[in-house]
Amino acid sequence: MNIVSIYPHPMDEQYRHDQNVTIISNNKIYSYEEAKLRGAKTDEGNSIPIRSLFFGFKEINLVPQKIDYWIFSKPFRKISLEGYKYFFVDLLKATTKKDLKKFITKNVIEIPHHMGHIYNGFFASPFKSSKILSIDGGGDFGDQRRMLWGEINYKGSDKLNFKKFGETFNNQGLGIAAFHNHLTDVLGFYDNNGKTSGLAAYGKFSKQLYAKLKNFFLLDLKKQKIIFSNKRKKTSTQFEKIKYQTFEPKKYLKISPTNSKLLNICKKYKAEDIAITGEKLLIDITIDFIKSIFATNKDNLICVGGLFNNVVLNKEIIKKTEFKNYYFSMSPGDSGLSLGMALYIKFKHKKKKFSKKYMSKFGLSPYLGPSFKDFEIKEIIQNFNLNYKKFDSYKKVNSFLVKKIVDGKIIGLFRGRGEYGPRSLGSRSILADPRNINSKQKLNLFIKRRDWFMPFAPAIIEEKFSEYFNDEKASLYMQLTQKAGSYFKKIAPAACHVDNSCRTQLVIKEFNPSFHDLILKFGKLTGCYSILNTSFNRHGISTISSPYQAVEHLLGGTIEYLIINNFIISLEENRIMKKN
Repeated sequence: MNIVSIYPHPMDEQYRHDQNVTIISNNKIYSYEEAKLRGAKTDEGNSIPIRSLFFGFKEINLVPQKIDYWIFSKPFRKISLEGYKYFFVDLLKATTKKDLKKFITKNVIEIPHHMGHIYNGFFASPFKSSKILSIDGGGDFGDQRRMLWGEINYKGSDKLNFKKFGETFNNQGLGIAAFHNHLTDVLGFYDNNGKTSGLAAYGKFSKQLYAKLKNFFLLDLKKQKIIFSNKRKKTSTQFEKIKYQTFEPKKYLKISPTNSKLLNICKKYKAEDIAITGEKLLIDITIDFIKSIFATNKDNLICVGGLFNNVVLNKEIIKKTEFKNYYFSMSPGDSGLSLGMALYIKFKHKKKKFSKKYMSKFGLSPYLGPSFKDFEIKEIIQNFNLNYKKFDSYKKVNSFLVKKIVDGKIIGLFRGRGEYGPRSLGSRSILADPRNINSKQKLNLFIKRRDWFMPFAPAIIEEKFSEYFNDEKASLYMQLTQKAGSYFKKIAPAACHVDNSCRTQLVIKEFNPSFHDLILKFGKLTGCYSILNTSFNRHGISTISSPYQAVEHLLGGTIEYLIINNFIISLEENRIMKKN
């Protein structure tokens, strides 16, 4: 059985973001985001994720004519036959104009936005039953809910059971996720909520500001009511700031911060104090809501939807509630919707989750993106006329790499299949030595060129995680923070944030043996079984997705050594360096 799942609906008229595609063929799976292949950090304005679709056909070795089911998110309005004709007949040649109507009836399935979130959370988790909560900024016009929660299981049955406990809709007002976005805008970060969380670690909590921020909410947890209100005024455009290499439409269509009542309230406070106080309110309201909607804590809990990209919130949920186990998916926001919809249809027909090749006790493998063969890589390297070395195994490459990392070099790692979701997890990563506190400064100021207060994540092999973080919960996807103990702070100071928190990545051998081997070798040499890991990209663009982009980053001075599969390329050997 062959399945293609696409978000958003490619023929829908509404303006959406986070375009993504999933393809499942028997027991093979591909999932990837369009923004990574376009090279833009945000991809507003594009409706058909054609690049991620075609790269999926290449990865899985399929053609459109072989697809049994086409899965889309529920559209705003019913799509006309002419609309489908452009996509299925003219563009993909999946069917003929004569057979189109019958094809749509038989092969096309539409799933509401928040059910896509629910399916993403459940089928990517290792659970057979769980309480589940979906919260995002407000779904889309085809599913105008902002929260949905209930219980889901297939325990003792091959039939999926989802019992809805409750839901809220956009016409009731803005929700808790919107508050986080508005708070981030007040700080001048547009919609980059991760910056708010990063800055919060430097702040001082203000009880006075907390009370003022809480006044923006109408809260009635007995009635499951969380309504946030903050009217923002229109801002002027700033097209003079357009940059070809970092195209971000939202920054040209409005100025951040936007003039609003929330901005006026916050003007008297320091940015870092606004961040930590707002984050505290976000956490308190979300946890109180979870406690109010789920009466028993004996079950598992899955949290999904864009709100749960907040790793500090996720950690506090674990700390302050008492569920049996927790799961936060690799891509909880809209970029995970195609995966959720596809996994549901696969289960509906096959009555089981994926095999151990993709599933572990921690959840689904995140390495679901495109890969490149050696002949493709070699052709790109030769077209750039670069000097390079090639080893015959990743273990030999890792032996070479470890020494360079110890010497303080910044490494670009492009190996195997790309990661699905917002985090780089050892396939499209920039690596550095966590023992050297200067690694953080070197990465932030000279390589990534991003805000000084943003932390970096340590990747840690499973065998050493409990030694470094005791009984803290771990995530394969960097979806949780942990408090660093004195020992880890001593051996990996560059991996610890100012508040001693770490957004860790658990590395298990079965999903990424080459990355696991690299960290193991580094640990045997240094005594530190962790490596500093950040996304492979310059500031303002998405995580890179092709060997060509990787070479461009090397020659642009973003990294000092580039690894593409088993090819090694040195910046020093391929570029005349400017002398100070």
